[in-house]
Amino acid sequence: EDTMQQQATAPAAGSGTTWENLLRKREGEFTHFGYLVVFCGTWNVNSQKPPDTLGPWLMSKEVARQPDIYCIGLQEVDTSVTAVMSGQTSKSPLWVDLILSELRRLGDYYLVESKHLAGIMLCVFATRECESKLTNMSSKSVPVGILGMGNKGGVCTRFDFLDSSFCVVNTHLNAHVDNVPRRNQDYADIASNQGLFGIFDHDFLFWIGDLNYRLDLPDPDIRYKITTKNFKELLEHDQLKKQIETGQAFDGFREGAIRFEPTYKYKKGTSEYVEDRPPAYCDRVLYRCQDQDVSQLVYQRNELLSSDHRPVSSVFQVKVKTINHEKRNNIRQELIKQLDTLENQQLPDVLVKPLFIKLPQVFYLKPYITKVTITNTGPVPVNWVFRPKDNRRISKPWAAVLPTKGSLDVNQSATISVTVKVDNVTAPEFEIGVTKMADDLILHLEGGKDTFISISGNYMVSCFGSSLEYLTRFPHPLRFSLAALPETSDERLLIPKELWRMVDFLFHRAVQEVSVAVCLFCSYLQQPNIFTKDGSNSEMEEIRECLDTGSTFLVNKHGQSFDVHTMAGSLISFLVSLRDPIVPITLYKLFMESRITTTQLVTALSPVHRNTFLYLVSFMREFMFHSAKNKLDETKISTLFGLALVRHDGMAQDCPSDSSDLARFLLPFLK
Repeated sequence: EDTMQQQATAPAAGSGTTWENLLRKREGEFTHFGYLVVFCGTWNVNSQKPPDTLGPWLMSKEVARQPDIYCIGLQEVDTSVTAVMSGQTSKSPLWVDLILSELRRLGDYYLVESKHLAGIMLCVFATRECESKLTNMSSKSVPVGILGMGNKGGVCTRFDFLDSSFCVVNTHLNAHVDNVPRRNQDYADIASNQGLFGIFDHDFLFWIGDLNYRLDLPDPDIRYKITTKNFKELLEHDQLKKQIETGQAFDGFREGAIRFEPTYKYKKGTSEYVEDRPPAYCDRVLYRCQDQDVSQLVYQRNELLSSDHRPVSSVFQVKVKTINHEKRNNIRQELIKQLDTLENQQLPDVLVKPLFIKLPQVFYLKPYITKVTITNTGPVPVNWVFRPKDNRRISKPWAAVLPTKGSLDVNQSATISVTVKVDNVTAPEFEIGVTKMADDLILHLEGGKDTFISISGNYMVSCFGSSLEYLTRFPHPLRFSLAALPETSDERLLIPKELWRMVDFLFHRAVQEVSVAVCLFCSYLQQPNIFTKDGSNSEMEEIRECLDTGSTFLVNKHGQSFDVHTMAGSLISFLVSLRDPIVPITLYKLFMESRITTTQLVTALSPVHRNTFLYLVSFMREFMFHSAKNKLDETKISTLFGLALVRHDGMAQDCPSDSSDLARFLLPFLK
């Protein structure tokens, strides 16, 4: 548990005397400084349509100078099944247009960048005066929901203004008061995601969004402190502040003083909190940069009433730089020559602990984080970096290192996070049973020797990340098939037993009491949001373990029955994780171009893919039988399963992205 809750460690600014740090101390000799005003705003709009005006949010009367740059983060722009499953929404342009029209009342603003992940949207606007100074704009997204399809996650945008670098991250983390470890893990997954640019390698980092941390106080106590405006005492019980103070999440981030009421949860259109949910400070603006480079002018909530959240805004004055690169290079060469003389006399050396990272058991999708300490034990400052190997990677794909470089003064230490995690992409490389994992990280010292850090572990094989053909070869639990593969034989299971077990759970838990006048179980198939509501992450791990070991689904580790949403999520997650899509992209495209019929498509599938496809179609029809209550009509079901059947994370770039096409694809098979 402790390992899973470890966060991504951000690199700290160096204070040593390497040439890089000496150069930083002489920055004033080649750098001109100016000031920029940046607005950061966040609002969970609860899938509501844009209001008539955003003026109370975007206009800060407390600031004398109008912001040069606006960074606007929205959450729950679209919470529909289509948006969550496909990551696409048509509602984003409505918000972009409204924000831009409001800003143009204040000045000559334009849209610099807009990026969304389902209902999470991040937009950057700037004045035309800034246009020539903004460069190297780039945006990325990271889904972290239970299905990895955009219901929770983050959107990140980076840019340079003159010679200062900026990064803005807008996130929507997991909800509920007792889900602190999951929120911490969401943060760690986003911060350490290798698909993102190095978010901590920027001069200014702003992290905004519905972070969903709550207050650890009884509801009546929270409401009393709100009425007495005792915000200071209220915030002593704030979960986010506790996580920052203890280093469990958002290490190194700061937040301005909160002198306003909690921003969640309101009755829409009113100034009254709902009765059934304790108020909380879900919506936050955090920042990370050098103390002398930023001052926070405003941190406030704003009174727009259309959502169950209140928007939050903060205005910063930041010190930006313009570098005379010719002067900088001259000083750099001078410093390097000075240090060369010292380094020729004394070589750098470090002590690394531990040198061996041993993981007895590694489970699918479970991150294992080891802290490695590097201490400069030599006589001179040292620059260190993890050196790429032949494949141009620092580590094998199932391992990640953060940070990858740094500098240390004499006797100074740095802490490195080494994360081992097997996912859909890396799982297929491991063979059946307990498979050895091995890798060596090369820690290189500038002007010194290399040190090797060895990683070893045993991967506990899982049905997740495997292929249908592979799974149907084993009639027994995959984990315990430790010997060689079964002898070559035409005898195969019709479908993977793991798929059958999950469908059987959902189906029989739903229909085994149909003969009774009052059905106790059919509410599962009739329950809305069965495939779109997040279940429990820890329970999903238990379900995977049951599938891989053959254990029964009777109860979870708490002695309770598995949650139906978690089982439904596990089913979709299993389909998404398959190494090969159930319907190949080539057949999908032929069918969508009306070049083959439904019969021809099914016939063209391999036997196990055909059996699995028809089995799932029958299962989908069963849900359609209860569509009046579960709200899963044929279009929604087609969209939900289309993304899992036709594509997954390992697919090529030409895989379908339009959810309406996926619905059209499956509809003929559901008739």
